[in-house]
Amino acid sequence: MPKVRTNRVKYPEGWELIDPTLQELESKMREAQLDSHDGKRKCETLWPIFKIAHQKSRYIYDLYYRRNEISKELYDFCLDQGYADTNLIAKWKKTFAIRQPNFGRFTAKSDRLLHDFLKNSTARLIIIGKTQKKLE
Repeated sequence: MPKVRTNRVKYPEGWELIDPTLQELESKMREAQLDSHDGKRKCETLWPIFKIAHQKSRYIYDLYYRRNEISKELYDFCLDQGYADTNLIAKWKKTFAIRQPNFGRFTAKSDRLLHDFLKNSTARLIIIGKTQKKLE
């Protein structure tokens, strides 16, 4: 006789700490999906859904990278199970930092790249000199 498979997932240690928040965001997501869209453009009906998905991903990102409150195992579990968007978190992990020993000296190429970056980007540029500064 074949084994009976169950769909039970073994939750890693620490899951009970983040489960209530994720359940609350999931209920908000259901409300946003069921919300009427009378008189709204199609993109306007999707904004609350994207906002809540962004909040869930940001919550897990902050717990792991900023506050260090969850383990690597729990973080990977959340990404694998779809509680957070992997690509969105990968975008947040990228930092735009220029690490050079001489703070005021740029080569012609790096100066041109820096100018193009500041001109075309809305992202924050962090210039780090000899001392490392932690941004909050």
